[in-house]
Formats: sequence, structure tokens, C-alpha cells
Amino acid sequence: MKSRLIAVSAICAACITSNAETLDFTYNYTEASPSAYGKDKAETVDVAIRLASPAMVGKKVTALSVPVFGDVSDLSGFQGFLTTELKTKNQNKAKVNDPDICAIDGTYTDGMLSVNFTEPYTITEKGVYVGYSVTITGGESGDSGKPVAVVPGSVPDSFWFHSTSSVQKWSDYATRYDLISDMTVSLEGGFPENAAVIQIPEKIYAGIGTDATADVVIANQGLEEIKSIAYSYEAAGISGTGEYVFREPIPGKIGYPAEVSLPIGIYRETAQGELSIMIDKVNGKSNELTAATSSAPFEVMPFVPRNRPLVEEYTGLNCGWCPMGYVTLAEMNEIYGRDFVALSYHSSSFEQESEMVYLSTSQFPYQPSGYPASQVNRITSPSVDDIPKTWESQRRNMPCGEVEVVLDWADDSRKTLKAVSKTRFIHDIDDSPYLVTFALVADGLSNPKWAQYNAYSFDDTDVSGLTGKWWDLFVHANRYVFGLVFDDVVLSFPDAKGIPESLPSNIKQGEIYENTFSVNIDDIHNLAGLDVVNDFGFARVVAVIVDSKTGAVINCASSDYPSQSGVKELSDSEATAIRCEFYDLTGCRVFNPGNGILLKIERLSDGSVRTSKVIR
Repeated sequence: MKSRLIAVSAICAACITSNAETLDFTYNYTEASPSAYGKDKAETVDVAIRLASPAMVGKKVTALSVPVFGDVSDLSGFQGFLTTELKTKNQNKAKVNDPDICAIDGTYTDGMLSVNFTEPYTITEKGVYVGYSVTITGGESGDSGKPVAVVPGSVPDSFWFHSTSSVQKWSDYATRYDLISDMTVSLEGGFPENAAVIQIPEKIYAGIGTDATADVVIANQGLEEIKSIAYSYEAAGISGTGEYVFREPIPGKIGYPAEVSLPIGIYRETAQGELSIMIDKVNGKSNELTAATSSAPFEVMPFVPRNRPLVEEYTGLNCGWCPMGYVTLAEMNEIYGRDFVALSYHSSSFEQESEMVYLSTSQFPYQPSGYPASQVNRITSPSVDDIPKTWESQRRNMPCGEVEVVLDWADDSRKTLKAVSKTRFIHDIDDSPYLVTFALVADGLSNPKWAQYNAYSFDDTDVSGLTGKWWDLFVHANRYVFGLVFDDVVLSFPDAKGIPESLPSNIKQGEIYENTFSVNIDDIHNLAGLDVVNDFGFARVVAVIVDSKTGAVINCASSDYPSQSGVKELSDSEATAIRCEFYDLTGCRVFNPGNGILLKIERLSDGSVRTSKVIR
């Protein structure tokens, strides 16, 4: 796993200035410029962050500073506070903040609130909440009604919020809204130079006979950058040691984290137990933090399933907000390739039947109340712009089985497509509810006459933050957008809830169950009886494992395209290329072409396909 910035609850803020005896730190470790947040009400607002980093235990909290937005004439009651827990009490028919350590008046100068704690507090292993309060006395609009300085980001414990009117119970706004308080807290005490902690966030799975790895979080707890660590581990009767050299060093800031995958040996038989990992050395020197061990549940299985959550999107050309789905699916297809599996249902409610409408709404596995709409694994229905976050969350789960599927022409006539799936499960299952089913989808559909209605062109639509090549198709376009290429379009899904008896009722661990799916392309028409797909060389089959009792999707997979031998060679014409894909000489699609000989497949504006060999 590539090292990158992340945040976990046990690993605290990134330092911005430091020396051996003092430390100023903030959860705003990217040093982003803050924006104003609030409820536009005359009320008292309270903001807190929690400090519980191992390197901070025993250190003293001496001060805090934070930007405050608004006019000083509309604000009052500037305070800072320390508390071991976030709680409220009733006062004058309102629930007010009730800190159990101290509350100190602060100084508000030039938009900055400063608080000096006259009796510095020593952080214990339980941690401490550091916060501030501001009372809004007037100006209930603009910055005065939104005095809280925040930056975007997802860091647990970085933004707790309470107010006497609008939010009367302390709430974790960091998790709920992906916001971070731009507060800086000053600490005193001796800080280590070469120190790190480790966290194993989730249960670790390993497959028999394979090189097992553990996805962990390493967080710097010293003042020096971390270039390497040495670690030891123990699990399922096997112990060992290893060394990890960071491709990019972890900056020398207390709490700065990185995700890495650490090798943890090879296991020869199934087992369940606990995995323990300890960081022994940092930069070749003994770890200055002795409490640098983390444990998590551990299981060795016959294999580790590859989890591909299924995204089902409901859309239509006459739906003005549906470009959100178009962009979301395009971006995720580009990032994740075949690991991202989506089915796009074009609805007759928002699209003429002479276009990409192949299923009636009664055949949809989900009946949305509005468009655009989506489901992930048929267990949650996020707004379309929340698909990536929901998909990532579902992807972290361990499915009980996996499926793979291949697709090709049944014979040389290239009239029938045949898909073969192989399904297996990690445990024995008695009275199994699981079934397999197949959907036929098409990529690269386009017609010069198709026009996507585009609400993102309206003058009153806020398009700030909508950037990138896919959003550029809409935010800089007219009310109707022509020339789009549509992928993941569902052409046929005869048994969306599972094919009866496709899997046995008693499933054996690791056993492979094979299913086939065939379709004659002459039978594929839209609801108007028209043929929109000109080339089934860009068709795929998606295989899905369904829980027949709950309706949930367990796992899925997409095939590649059938053999490209079915794509005819064309001479150059005046038609222009509207889509281009690359394949290697074995026929496998290449999503990020490097150097070498590749097969280039171009879909032209007249619906034809042109192939050529290229040398990069």
C-alpha cells in the first residue's frame, strides 16, 4: 500500500513548530487556509479537540490559539477550557458546556482568540479535550454567525461541536462532516526524537501459502523524520522480524501518520487468533516509546477474497442532476479499473425509449424515489456524490466469498456471448442463502443526437469545487451536452435477485462452483425494440453473488471484453475518435499504458471502430 496521509483516533495531531521542550501542534497538518463555520444563530458555540497521543502523555497543556471569524461587536464570551469528558448542564433553559478541569477567559485580537492556562494541565493516558467558547450576540448572518475556523479533512477527534441552541448535545463533526478545527495547542515537556507508534485498524486475514501482509498505520511520535522502522510480529504460532524502508519519509511532526503494508510471514494451515506487531527501532535506533505494540484479530483462510462492492446507478438523459453520476462513475472507473464494478440503469422516466433504456422500471432491483439515485451492495442508498466514500467503506469489509467471470464468443459466428463464473467461499455454509446472477452491460455507447440535460450550467448552480476533466464536460457547457460516451449501461439482467439453484444449499469451504450465462446478441434490444449497441466487442458481463434472504450483494466481478478478433479493421475516414482504449498483445486491457507494443482501439463518431498497433 502506498504511504499517504491518514488519520486514526489513537494518533494525534501534526506538529507545526517544535523543539525538545515545547510543541505547537494542530490537526490542520496540511496548514490549509480556514473557512467560517456556524449555524447563523445568536447562541454560544463550543469547539473541542481531543489529545491522546502517546508522545503527549505527561506533557503540559499551556495555551491555545485559534482564528475566529466575525465582527468583535457581534461576539463576546471568549473562553478556553480543558475537560476529561465532553458534557453539558442545564442553565437558564439551555444546555451549556460543563468542563470538569477549567474554563479560562481569553483574549480576542485581530481575529485571533488566545488563551493562556494559568495552571497548565498534565495529559494522562486517558487524554484530554482542549476547547474554546464564543458567544454570538448579534449579526446572525455572514461571518459573525459562523465564527468557527475549520478546514476540510477527516481526522477523528479533530472537531467536536456544541451550541446552546442549534446543537445542544456534543457531536463529532469531524466524522459527520469531514471538518477539522483550525486550533493550535501549546505543550511543554521533553519530546523524543526517534519514536513511532503502530495501529492495526482492522482484523487481518491471510491466505494459506501466500505472503501475508498487515495493513497498518505508522505515526511519527518524534521530532525526526522517519526513514525506516524495524519490527517484530507474532501470530498463529509464527513469529518473525522485518524492516520497512519508507519510499517517502514520514515528516518529523508528532502524530504525522502513514499507511503501509508490513510482511508478516507465510502460513500453511487455517487458524484463528491474534496478531501482535511491535516497532523495535526507528531510523536504526531503539524506539523511544516503549508502548509501541498493537494487536488485532487474525485469521488464516484458504484464500483471501477480493472485495468489489457493487454500485448501481439510476439515471437518464433528461435528468439535469444526473451528470453527477456520470462524473462519479467515470472518475472511479479511471482510478480503480476493473476493481470498480458499476451498473447504470437508464430510466424511461427520464429518457426516451429509443435511447439507452433496456429495462423497465419494474425490472430494476431498486425503486428510487428520485433521480439520480444509487445503491451500494443493495444495503445502502447514498447520494450519488457520496458513492466513493460509501464504496470505500464497504470495500474494507471481508466478504464471505468471491466470484470471477470470463467472457468470450461462443463460436466463430460471434452471435452468442458466453460467460463463465467461478465462485468460492471462505467457510463451510449450511443452508446457504447465496445465489449467483449475471448482468450484460455495454461500454462506449454514443450517438451525436443524444443530449444530456445539464443543471450544472444554470447560473444559480454552485459549481465551486467541481473540477477535473470529467466535470469540465458539464460546468463549462450549455444546458444540453452532446457527444458524451456512456459506460456501464445495463442491457440485460434477467435474474437481478439471483438465479435459482445456481449455488448449492450446503457450501464447502474453498470449493469452486461454476455457472454459465449465454446471450444471443440479436435478442438484445432496448424497450423500443431498437438496436443501440453497434459493437458487442465492448460488452461485458458482471457476475454477482446475492443473498436471497436479505437481497444484499455479497461480492461481484466484471469480465473483460470478449476477444477483440471480432473487431473489424477499418481504413481511415473523416469520422473522429471519441474514445480510445489500449490492450497488450495478449488481449488484456491496459489502463495506464507504458512503453511497448500495444493494440489501440478507437471508437469513432460514426459508431465504427478502428484498430491499430502502436509503439510507445
